[in-house]
Amino acid sequence: MQYILKKRALYLAVIFTAFSFSQAEAQLWGKLKDAVKKKAEEVVTEKVGGKPKQTTKETKNQEVQGQKPKSVSVQNDVYEEYTANSIAKNSPDVVGLKLGMTPEQIISALKARNKDFKIKIDRHLKNKSPDDGLRDFEYVVSLTARSPNGENFVVSFSAPPNENFSTYIRRGVSFDENNRPLLKNVIAGLTKKYGPVTNQIFSKKWLYRMNGELVDKNSKIPRSCARLKFYASTIKPLTCNYYVVVLQAGGDEKDIISGIGVELRNPYLQVRSSEKTRKYVVGLKEAAIKKRKEEANKVKVDTDF
Repeated sequence: MQYILKKRALYLAVIFTAFSFSQAEAQLWGKLKDAVKKKAEEVVTEKVGGKPKQTTKETKNQEVQGQKPKSVSVQNDVYEEYTANSIAKNSPDVVGLKLGMTPEQIISALKARNKDFKIKIDRHLKNKSPDDGLRDFEYVVSLTARSPNGENFVVSFSAPPNENFSTYIRRGVSFDENNRPLLKNVIAGLTKKYGPVTNQIFSKKWLYRMNGELVDKNSKIPRSCARLKFYASTIKPLTCNYYVVVLQAGGDEKDIISGIGVELRNPYLQVRSSEKTRKYVVGLKEAAIKKRKEEANKVKVDTDF
């Protein structure tokens, strides 16, 4: 009997010890989660245009106190300060083509480079859109240019209510089988033009700040910029507010290339201009629906059915 009581006491002691440890672990885990949450709320970024980005925590406190919260992203405000001219002024170029250029300026630069370019323009024409948003506007959506020597371009433009300026430029070159360069020589030429490579994750990239200054390879850059690939979609990379030049090279042999691609973009401006257009179209649609309802409400109907 005494042996059984000792065995039960030992069993209870083990259970109590395990329970104590589980409580301690739970408390430790809870503290860790609170610390991570607090760190996430205290979003701190470098100053942009002399204005520090406001933290999420500060914004929430303002909402509780009934104040109008400031913009969480200063870059949203900075975007409104940009114009096509200011973007083009500080933009690096791809054989003379820059971000911020109008369709007319892009076409002029292409013809100056090669008069044999076959240029195809995709225009949004008035009254051709099925929606109630941009049917009253005519603007250039994109254009392509091809030459007999294997050089080609793709350029995309922003839509209303933005100015109609270039937001994406891609140049491709296919080399003849008997005239293919070494990769190191291509990179040397690009380095001479754009400066030292800023980042090499996935693709070689040169980053420039919006004032035209080249970003040093040792500088900290947003993850969305560092991991940007050639010909990649821009899914909300709102932190990458830089001019980005991306290189893509390929070939059958390691050091000899059959073709290259160079693209110039600012992912932040691309997304912001598209979002601005989307909101504008939604507003126009809502206004059109409201107007039709008001007109329909004035129609007299014989209710004697």
